[in-house]
Amino acid sequence: MLRSLYSWEWFPHTTITKEDFQIDLDEEKTKVYPHLYQLNQHGQSTETYLTVGKQTNGIIYFEGNTAWGGCQPRSLSGKAKIKISIVDTFGKSHSKVMKVEIVKLETALKFNSSFGKSLPLPEIE
Repeated sequence: MLRSLYSWEWFPHTTITKEDFQIDLDEEKTKVYPHLYQLNQHGQSTETYLTVGKQTNGIIYFEGNTAWGGCQPRSLSGKAKIKISIVDTFGKSHSKVMKVEIVKLETALKFNSSFGKSLPLPEIE
């Protein structure tokens, strides 16, 4: 969920990424960040069935519709307020509000050159 000028915008469904999120560490090594719900380019996946006491990490990717005017993320000192809400397997809800740095598109494309290109663009009349 992302806070805009007027309200929270919900992203109820993850978006399939066209390619992995990664960063070049040097000329020979690249760090590939694991996905939680899809295979990466090497056919590897993250364990998502967790028993009590186990944990995992990975990327979940969301894209929203193009935002115009006051529907842009609200920037406070270069950060946007987001809220992560999940329901665990016991039916218990967990939420956390935090601020994340707003970066330029060029920066995001360094981690994934297909960033923002998974959903079709809406037609503008």
